[in-house]
Amino acid sequence: DDALAWLTTQLRCGAAMLPRGKSIPFDRHESLACPSRREMVAVRGMTTGRLWLRRPDVVNEERSARLVASTRPLDGALRSLTLQERQALLAFGRASREPDLLARVQDLWEAIEFYCSGTSVDRLFTGAQLKANKDSLPELEPSQHKRAIELIGQLNSPPLMIRFKQAILDDGAPVTDSEIDLLQRLRATRNNVVHGRESRLPEPEDVEYATSVVARLLIYRIARISTTDT
Repeated sequence: DDALAWLTTQLRCGAAMLPRGKSIPFDRHESLACPSRREMVAVRGMTTGRLWLRRPDVVNEERSARLVASTRPLDGALRSLTLQERQALLAFGRASREPDLLARVQDLWEAIEFYCSGTSVDRLFTGAQLKANKDSLPELEPSQHKRAIELIGQLNSPPLMIRFKQAILDDGAPVTDSEIDLLQRLRATRNNVVHGRESRLPEPEDVEYATSVVARLLIYRIARISTTDT
């Protein structure tokens, strides 16, 4: 997977020159290629020269769902979706198929961000309070003053987690505090890796549990809006 990702990176590079000054001939067909790994891999031993086929361990056992006569009450009718709802479902679909745990967490939180879009909460500060804060600023350098004004203007922009909890309440989704904590913990793990604070993957069972929670949220969102439309 690492080798294929590196190969794809080189093929999609749009520059005319490489870092060491070597030119890149343009080939549109090759530049748009996205090599991917299949279920069987041909392996060559660098020392022994042996050749054999292997099935990578990360390939999951094939499973199927009965769309007809299923024991689960599958809803085949999907109402018209907003752009945000559609993107939330697509992000969740990517998360359910993604083998990399950090990428799955990223996709799940992308689904959550789209899920929270449009959710409003009460303002913490009135317009008069914001103006008073701006007027009370001390003498600052122009760049400092501009930054301070920008931050004051964001005081009524609620953090994602506040909008997330409000969206859950609006939908009446049965999500516990411990499940919200799990989602936050996975997000923190992913952010810590991105910012170089630690180098560890989340636990697979935690990611599976989080996937189930996000699926529950999306189902309740679709059901609530569908009922309102009806």
